[in-house]
Amino acid sequence: MAILEEMAFRLVQAVLALDRVAVRQIMVESMNVSAQGGGVAFAGDVLSLALRTVGEQWLTGALALSQVYMSARLCEQVMQELIPCPVRAQGETRIAMVSLIDRHALGKTIVLSILAACGIPVVDYGAGVSVDEVVGRVQTDRPDVLLVSTLLLPSAFCVKELCERLRALSLQTRVVVGGAPFVLDPELWTRVGADAVGYSAGEAPRIIQALTGLNKEGAGLRV
Repeated sequence: MAILEEMAFRLVQAVLALDRVAVRQIMVESMNVSAQGGGVAFAGDVLSLALRTVGEQWLTGALALSQVYMSARLCEQVMQELIPCPVRAQGETRIAMVSLIDRHALGKTIVLSILAACGIPVVDYGAGVSVDEVVGRVQTDRPDVLLVSTLLLPSAFCVKELCERLRALSLQTRVVVGGAPFVLDPELWTRVGADAVGYSAGEAPRIIQALTGLNKEGAGLRV
């Protein structure tokens, strides 16, 4: 079993047992194992795989939705302790991120941490934000790229309304989606009208680079 799959398997067992100490130990280990290759990005991949596994078990009826939620919340809290993510609003290329509708912030926390490690400035719009609120912020800020994280399928479908409203306003913001619904249905992003999709948090720097040409001195882009 590859190291990524082995750590993700252990993490699944730990989060389902609500073992905070074990979750923290596994995340620290994952960052140390990949210290020479981008520890935060690897940790994000471990988390993504583990939580995707939890989500798949929920879809089969093996787990309750409450277990999915508690798993995400526990990982979110541990990640925030390990990698406090500074939010910067300065930079020639403006990137914004939001957790649409859902009040979870794990995926957003991981992506923000990875982008911060790469020196890419991000404006955090928060979690549990409505389509109306996001449209208003984008009108004001005019970001080049809006990263949208979702946990549940109804929230993912709301991306369609968001994209349609942004385009109706002739805003040039590119919308990138991510989260469990888009991993479980790899073509969903096209149906909701997004410009790109990320299937793991570690893909975020590469996607932003591809959409904006961002490769400035000090932004050590790596995936």
